[in-house]
Amino acid sequence: MKNVKILLILSIIGSFSFGLVLTKQYPQIFDFIKGVSSGVKHSIDPPKITKDFVINGKKEVVKRIETNSFVISVENTTDTSIKDLVKDRDATNQHKNAGLYGVIINNKIHIRYFTRNGYEINNGIVKKYLLPKTYDPHNSKGGIRGIFFFKNEPYAWMASKKINCHYASIVNLNRSKEIFNTDCLVDLPNINYDGVGGASIHKDNEILLTTGTPANNSDRIRNLGQNNESYFGKILAINKQDLENFDYNNDELIKPRIFTSGHRNPQGMASINNNYYSTEHGPKGGDEINLITESGNYGWPISSYGTKYFLEPDSDYNKGELLEKFYKNSHTGNGFVEPVFQFTPSIGIAALTNCPKVLKNYYKRQNCLLATSLKDKSLYVLILDEINGDRLVGFEKITFERRLRNFALDYQGKLFEDQNSIYISTDDGYVLKITFNL
Repeated sequence: MKNVKILLILSIIGSFSFGLVLTKQYPQIFDFIKGVSSGVKHSIDPPKITKDFVINGKKEVVKRIETNSFVISVENTTDTSIKDLVKDRDATNQHKNAGLYGVIINNKIHIRYFTRNGYEINNGIVKKYLLPKTYDPHNSKGGIRGIFFFKNEPYAWMASKKINCHYASIVNLNRSKEIFNTDCLVDLPNINYDGVGGASIHKDNEILLTTGTPANNSDRIRNLGQNNESYFGKILAINKQDLENFDYNNDELIKPRIFTSGHRNPQGMASINNNYYSTEHGPKGGDEINLITESGNYGWPISSYGTKYFLEPDSDYNKGELLEKFYKNSHTGNGFVEPVFQFTPSIGIAALTNCPKVLKNYYKRQNCLLATSLKDKSLYVLILDEINGDRLVGFEKITFERRLRNFALDYQGKLFEDQNSIYISTDDGYVLKITFNL
């Protein structure tokens, strides 16, 4: 009997060891096991979506910021800013702003604040959208990571999960219906949906939507940026006619086309006339401003001005003499599109939009952009070459001491303006009204 017990214990240890070796050698086996087990659990016990916040009705932010040559007034919107009621970081991260929009109805300004877990705060009124059961908060990094509008209806770019598949999807929020799914992600332990993108802008008869390669430490996910069979690491072009004609009673989903490739984590999009721009998080350094041209390849994960977070000695190109700390700096030398500008060290560049009229008039130029930053807690005024808009002449950094997330946009994805004022969301729950005193 004793020998049987010993044999059983040894068999278990042996099986476990063999499984570790097998999954190390063939990681797709681990992906399959993890994908099935977590997907089954998700379908049986989907994540609970809770509010846990209140409208912050206090004028807690009222200040003036002196720039190099003018003054900015800052105040919080008391009927849109929120205050978390919980201390749990994972829960509060799902209350962060996933999209901010402004619209004028009956001469009244409505600022629409969308959370990652499907709530909308609109001038003091809270609305809860019924999200599909595939909604995945994914360690607080997932949920809704972007919002765009078509025919006045909100669509969400959302981290999603089902049995044996972690993916991103486009969801019609009013109908709680997925209309597009990406391919399934690999290397499940290293997924980080902070890098999944979600910026959008309208372009003629299409909507451009950014997707990233959502991982900090996974070659298998990063390499999707150069894989033309994958939707990750791309800017997608969604045909508006496909949205118009979508059959919600049918299981057939839309199929966007790949507009550009080689993106790490494009967080913002803007347009000036016929030029389209994006902002992109680099790794350790190398935040980018890119001029987007159709079919362009922007280099990730081969070229970047940033440095690797991890040496990753287990990866194929990081063994022995091939051990590299750096990416290939040159983009053009490797057949890729160079950024208009890159920030090293990183500023945590986030949203991007066109400058308001008041700044265009002040600078006497059309080629002017605004960018928010998370790490640097600042607003950046970006002055571009006035002829082609393909070169950054300079920038002004305006420090806010808050992580700035999204600009309030109109339904076409351009800046929403209220005379000389704009609106910006922060990661601590505020929506700030910014007035340029010029």
